[in-house]
Order: sequence, then C-alpha cells, then structure tokens
Amino acid sequence: VLLFAHWNGCIQYLVAQIDSWDDFARDSAWIDRAGVRDGMSDWQRWSWCFYHSVLQLLGTSEGLVRPEREAEMWCYTFAISLGTVLNAVFLGSLTAVFAEAGAAKRQYRMFMEELAMYTEHRGIPQE
Repeated sequence: VLLFAHWNGCIQYLVAQIDSWDDFARDSAWIDRAGVRDGMSDWQRWSWCFYHSVLQLLGTSEGLVRPEREAEMWCYTFAISLGTVLNAVFLGSLTAVFAEAGAAKRQYRMFMEELAMYTEHRGIPQE
C-alpha cells in the first residue's frame, strides 16, 4: 500500500504540474490550492503529496483539496478505486489466513481422534 501511495502521490503531482503549465491555469491546480508548490523543500512537497495520496487510497477523503479540474477528477477517481481494491485484497487475504488456521486445527483434531480410535482398536496403551 505504501508503494502505491508513493506512486499515486508522484503521479498526481506530475499531472498537476503538467496541467498547470499555461499561466492561465497555474493557480488552479490542486498543488497550488493546497499550498504545496512554492517555498517548500522536495521532502516537504513529497510528504504532502504522499499524505494526499494515502487519504485517497484509504478512502477517508478526497485528499487535501477537492478536485476542480478534469485531470484531477480522473486521478482522484483512479486513486480511490485502487484504494478500494487494495483494501478488499488485504481483507480477503487476512480472512483466508484465519480460515486456514481453523482448518489446520480441525484437521489435527481429526487426526488425533483417528489415532486414538486406532490405538484403542489394537489394544495399544494410551501412555
């Protein structure tokens, strides 16, 4: 999930940069509205973009700001959809792990019961 959050944050930053190349649209990109572009170090910009991406991937919100441009809307939609799929895969995998643990326990109990029946049938002491 962290890798996808990193990629998503970088892609959304790139899309905002490309989408605001013309001077007319420069102040309307999400990075400008959120105050992420100017006066920040690379680490600070990456941190805010990563945070923005994690909010979308976890489905808690649209991110730092609402989308106002078409490219932003599509990026947000993709990120929220990807986050939903990743959450479903994670929960499905976790459920499968717990289900398998229960099956192994049942199989062990069944084996021990069969062993007890066999030893009783053959007259082998239980010690």
